[in-house]
Amino acid sequence: MKTPQLLMILAAPALVTRRHRPVPPDPGCRFGSVRQGFTMVELLVVLAVIGILVALLLPAISRAKRRAEETTCANNLRQIGIGFKLYPR
Repeated sequence: MKTPQLLMILAAPALVTRRHRPVPPDPGCRFGSVRQGFTMVELLVVLAVIGILVALLLPAISRAKRRAEETTCANNLRQIGIGFKLYPR
C-alpha cells in the first residue's frame, strides 16, 4: 500500500499548472494594456452560426406544432364521437 507522501509525489505533475507566455501589449492600444475581447469578424461568425442553427430548427418546430394541432383535433373528434355514442335516445 502506498503512503500519502508517495501519492502526493506521484500526483504532483498533475497539480502543476502551466503558465502562459505574457502577451505583449498591442501597439495600437492607447494605455499599453493587453488587448482583450473579440474582433468584429469573430462576433459576426458566431452570429452567422447561431443564425444557421435557428434556421435549421424553425422547420422542425413548425412541424411539431402542426402535429400537435392535428393530434388535438383528432382527440376532439374522438371525444365528440364517444359523446354521440353514449347519448341516450
